[in-house]
Amino acid sequence: MGRFLKGWYDEMATELAAQTTRAEDLGENSTYVGYWCLEAAAASVAFGIDNTDLRGHPHYPAEWADWARSCRPVA
Repeated sequence: MGRFLKGWYDEMATELAAQTTRAEDLGENSTYVGYWCLEAAAASVAFGIDNTDLRGHPHYPAEWADWARSCRPVA
């Protein structure tokens, strides 16, 4: 999964959206929150993958994965 995250960011960096402006250049009213690989978090939750090693990755939304794991399963 770590390899996927690295590849994901490398691919995103070539996209136009990733080449816009940095967060600090957008001003105090910006809603920019960064680049998050929700796909990796969704896979770790859906398939029960241990995400301990991913938690320190700057593009892995660990808080989102924690929240998703805490939700009651839908039947």
